Amino acid sequence: LSTTVDAYGPDQFKIAEENAKVQVNQTDTNGSAESGLSSRYYANFKKFTNTGKMMIYQPIEGVVTQGICNAGNTMTLQVAMKASSSKTIRLGVLQLNSSGTIDSIASAIVPSTFGANSTDPTLATNTAYVTAGLAIPSGAQGIVSGNGANCSVTTSWQTFAINFTPPANAKNLILAIWTDSQFSANDILSLSQVMLTNGAFLKTWAPFDPSLRLVECQRFLRVLPLSINTGLGFKVSSARIDLLFSWSVPTRATGTFVTTITDYGSGTTKITISDFTAGNTDYVATGAVTVTGNYGTASAVTMTCTAATSFDHSTGDLSAVDAVGSGVISYMDAGL
Repeated sequence: LSTTVDAYGPDQFKIAEENAKVQVNQTDTNGSAESGLSSRYYANFKKFTNTGKMMIYQPIEGVVTQGICNAGNTMTLQVAMKASSSKTIRLGVLQLNSSGTIDSIASAIVPSTFGANSTDPTLATNTAYVTAGLAIPSGAQGIVSGNGANCSVTTSWQTFAINFTPPANAKNLILAIWTDSQFSANDILSLSQVMLTNGAFLKTWAPFDPSLRLVECQRFLRVLPLSINTGLGFKVSSARIDLLFSWSVPTRATGTFVTTITDYGSGTTKITISDFTAGNTDYVATGAVTVTGNYGTASAVTMTCTAATSFDHSTGDLSAVDAVGSGVISYMDAGL
């Protein structure tokens, strides 16, 4: 799986990279358990092409951050790590500080300067390292150094952790794991069992309820269920058809519509729509068709298909998806 820089990847983690390219895959240990690891799954972050640094990070939603910061308790970030060879990996917590806008995380967490080896990256405007109360909890690996913990990662699984005191006025906390020095091409960092917990103690990891984890992810991204007879809507005007998609779990905010649909008709990146009122026959478009999406609420989106000239059939006819190309993906991105 190739990653897009500073875009969501596995389990809502984002990846910042000094240069091309970091790729991610998942290992399933089912039937072949690995010593030191309880989780069935783990993620592998592999450096490709060029020698460079990377940062793996997850912004915490503002409503959660505010609760953590208002309580003011010592928190613990812990993670299981191994690597393809012995590496120093950095573990710590960032914040969108009081000058930032809640839930508006920088589009590039490290805009340009990843720094020399053993130098931490320079973060985006209004983003800072959390340095209060740093300590290593009993039973965990790691040594406090500067903005976080130095983690001596080997080819075997170990649990690393760091305590910190959340800033009272932070807008968002951001969990972060980053390379101390450049990775060479084909170097791999493997992560699992990431936990953020209240208190100064290491916790025993236990798997999350998959249904709850799914709901958490759906608040940030909803894929439109594009298949035959979905998206019931109608022909709004001579050149416009609206299709409605709804979901039971609202997204955390109105987001951005993303689609690979390039036109109307037969093809891997095209879509066709049927007219229920006219006996379930397909509309024919004259001119190229563009597809856009607009939130009605956080629980629904209207997908609008607009022809350059027109669609046939009558305005007001009931409509639905009839065929979807194999390369079509459409989703609403409500991420931080």
